[in-house]
Amino acid sequence: MGASVSSLFTPLIYKKTRPNYHPFFALRAFNGFCQGFLLPSLFSILVYWTPKNMRTTIVCIGLSTSSFGYMISTFVGVTLMWYSYEWTSIYYIFGSLGVIWCAVWHVFCYSRPYLHPFITAREKRFLTEELGEDQLVFTQKEVPWRSIIRSRPLWALLINHVGIIWCTYTFGTRMPDYVNEVLKVSYELQTYWGLIMVFSVFVATIIYGCFSDWLIAEKHINITVLRKYSIAFSKYCLYKHDSFKRMLQLLSVLCFL
Repeated sequence: MGASVSSLFTPLIYKKTRPNYHPFFALRAFNGFCQGFLLPSLFSILVYWTPKNMRTTIVCIGLSTSSFGYMISTFVGVTLMWYSYEWTSIYYIFGSLGVIWCAVWHVFCYSRPYLHPFITAREKRFLTEELGEDQLVFTQKEVPWRSIIRSRPLWALLINHVGIIWCTYTFGTRMPDYVNEVLKVSYELQTYWGLIMVFSVFVATIIYGCFSDWLIAEKHINITVLRKYSIAFSKYCLYKHDSFKRMLQLLSVLCFL
């Protein structure tokens, strides 16, 4: 539903915001709010559809598709702007593709195996053997909202995540201007460099998912410890990335001295 609403409102971003930029910010915020439900929904669905010994691999494949989609959309968007000199077509094309994708999703994808009209007896038996009968049937559970709101670790993780996302997107939106104006690298060339980096993330995510499932299957490590190591390693890479940015800023200043 979040993707459907976001896709329907995407063409309106240009049509309704030409005279004024305030509606543009409002529609972008609304689209972001709708898309915020995608990842939690993906995880909640995969719990009922993926065998435990393949769960990390399938989740990583699902997450890596965002990188793949970014590559395709960036390449198509740059091509449209380069040859048509019109950036508004991007909103109409990808908004329409999003609506088509959502229609296909609502027809063929279901949140639970027992609700799917096209599932075969063999597939259902396989999921039952891998997950258990209880995992295939949806049971309504009461959400402990009061405990969630009062949870200090939750607020710590939320603040940490918001800070990381804020820095990432701020850096990602301002860095192209810096590279273009100071280092004299064109935006088009930066785009293709960025696609190479995103492709490396796409490949590395799938490889890491397969490697993680292998470690768990061979009992070299349990799931909890693996998750902690994964988070710690990713944070270490992030800190190294921040250190590189600070070094780049220092070198940029030294170039003008």
